[in-house]
Amino acid sequence: MPILPIVQQYLDTLINFERITYTTGSVDFITRSMQYNAYMRHSALHLLPSQTVIIAGTNGKGSTAHLLSSLLIQSGHSVGLFTSPHLVDTAERIQLNNIPIQEDDQEKIFPVVKQLFNDFARHNAYIPTYFEFMTAFAAAFFKSAEPDVIIWEAGLGGRWDAVNVFTADVLILTPIDKDHEAYLGKLRRSIAREKAALIRSSRCVISAPQHIIPRRIIKRACTKYTIPLHTYDKTLLHEHFQQTHRAYHLHTAPDKTVILPSIKNHTINLTLALQTLNTLYPKSITRLPVQLTLPAPPARLQILTTAPLTIVDGGHNPHAFLSNRTDLNEIFPDKKAIVIFSCMQDKKMTRLIQLLKPIMQECIIPDAVHPRQCDAHTIIDTVQRNGIPALHVNSLDDAYTHACKIVTPDTYILITGSFYTAGAMMIHHYGIMSPNR
Repeated sequence: MPILPIVQQYLDTLINFERITYTTGSVDFITRSMQYNAYMRHSALHLLPSQTVIIAGTNGKGSTAHLLSSLLIQSGHSVGLFTSPHLVDTAERIQLNNIPIQEDDQEKIFPVVKQLFNDFARHNAYIPTYFEFMTAFAAAFFKSAEPDVIIWEAGLGGRWDAVNVFTADVLILTPIDKDHEAYLGKLRRSIAREKAALIRSSRCVISAPQHIIPRRIIKRACTKYTIPLHTYDKTLLHEHFQQTHRAYHLHTAPDKTVILPSIKNHTINLTLALQTLNTLYPKSITRLPVQLTLPAPPARLQILTTAPLTIVDGGHNPHAFLSNRTDLNEIFPDKKAIVIFSCMQDKKMTRLIQLLKPIMQECIIPDAVHPRQCDAHTIIDTVQRNGIPALHVNSLDDAYTHACKIVTPDTYILITGSFYTAGAMMIHHYGIMSPNR
């Protein structure tokens, strides 16, 4: 269900940090966020009649959110889900039981939230951001729908994030690494502190395996605020690949198997989701079906077609690229990738190219269509300096057409570098008209 034009038109008037590059020293981002969060905490929207899960971290937030939502639904619970960014349509960001928000709900909620923002602007001399509006829009919808559980995926950080107005019954911290450094700082220490700031308003923390620095910061914050910390249970699952899907066998319930139709290894994400399910509803795992097939998170090494073999992934930082290269090498050890690549200006492009080099046969670079995308000629220069054949084309359509001409049984097509590139490829593949990409 698409976002209503009137809602999209309003969103297009707001500051959107997904479309502009924030630099330290520009508008007082922190002051704005502090004022917005304080305002929301005094509104009725932050008091929601549901159990609340917040997911923060660098990689795996969206995948963990989607898997947890599906597990809860399979366990008989209603679920509100808030994620970002969207791939095709803005409405994807707000879902009830894995279905995007419907038009009649948008019609009812939009004037209420717009009025809330207008009242805020009268007292603070500015309108909140795109992400803050979407968070409030989701909160109003979930308050009306009253799902059993609401899952919030944090945006860039934690401390000043719009989802920090909610109290988390469970805070999930996925692996923390370097990304969005203009916002969060260049060191793991500063990034981890921003994410760990969510711990203070949480009732329980479940953490993925972490680098030693984030691990210490998380543990220190949990101790300071006396918040229970549950570490990643590496004994929970055993994974193996079976032709077109991965099977995850539960050690704690030997008769249970979770099937994901995906070549992406989601062991960490699924483990965090299962641990959260059991924290919210003890013994829920034992009540799952003997064999449970869940929908795979979209644009995470997603196979769009098998002829030619075409894979799309929204990965955009070194941690994600290293993980994806490992998975692709495992599944296709004798194949090379024809890569269609584009990334944002603030990403470590050289490092991303270097990580893909061992599996890359050729790189095709379309012209940028997003205001934050890196210039195609800059990417070409970097690719060629790393000894990889590169081709510049005018559009993603042209890139895919060329890739289809040169693909062989020993190669596959990989579209990667950002969720915007992944979303554009999905629009191309499914023939969708999307007014809000």
